[in-house]
Amino acid sequence: MVEAGEERRFDDAVAYYRKSLKLKLRHGGRDIAASTFLQLGSVAQKQRRLRPAMQYLRKSLQLALEHGERHGAALAYRPLGNVALEVGIAYRQLGNAALELAWFEEAAACFHESLEIFLEFDDWRGAASAHHDLGRLADVQDQFGEAASSYRQSLDLNLRYGDRHGAAITYGQLGNLMFRTGRHAEALDYYLNALPILGEAADGGHLVMATLRNLARLWRAWGDDVVITRTAEVTGQTPAEIRAFFEQVPPLDHTTP
Repeated sequence: MVEAGEERRFDDAVAYYRKSLKLKLRHGGRDIAASTFLQLGSVAQKQRRLRPAMQYLRKSLQLALEHGERHGAALAYRPLGNVALEVGIAYRQLGNAALELAWFEEAAACFHESLEIFLEFDDWRGAASAHHDLGRLADVQDQFGEAASSYRQSLDLNLRYGDRHGAAITYGQLGNLMFRTGRHAEALDYYLNALPILGEAADGGHLVMATLRNLARLWRAWGDDVVITRTAEVTGQTPAEIRAFFEQVPPLDHTTP
């Protein structure tokens, strides 16, 4: 749910980008208008307005391709793929398998296209993100081996080039994946690798809490107090404090990619 204050900020951003877009188009800047369509698509996606998001992002992609801006096209392919993935998930919830598959196939095509271009431009950050996207797509389709492979390729790039936050996010996804497949010891390792890195970010508090809740559910499912012991070691809290926190966490499903 989008809070009222955040909704106003989104509206302000949309107004700014639309004004910028008019000026660029009026003065013949169709090549740089692609970036504004991309920004409008990003705002619409965050507002969960998937249809206008798709329209803006497709326009950005069209302009980038028309002007030979392949890297700009890759920047549009990624969010297009993520919107297609969200639409596919929505159709799954509605029980429409045919449309679910069609949108997942579109997401895959976008992610693969973006990955190819990012690699062409030696954009390791973009490539890491594209691998992560492919992992999530495989994850939601229960293609666990493919998901793990894509996540690990993303993790390798983030670690190789020093993107600790990106690595932490992927550690968390791998933790979720291992938990879902019953590989509890591996899930624990991944969650604990993510935890201290997430704590380094000024705005990482909610991700730290999400990871601690995942650890609590892992402890409940596995029934091994090694989860408590090792979490206490990483966080600097006592095992009693960790146990008390874990016991308060409701047994909700944390595993959606």
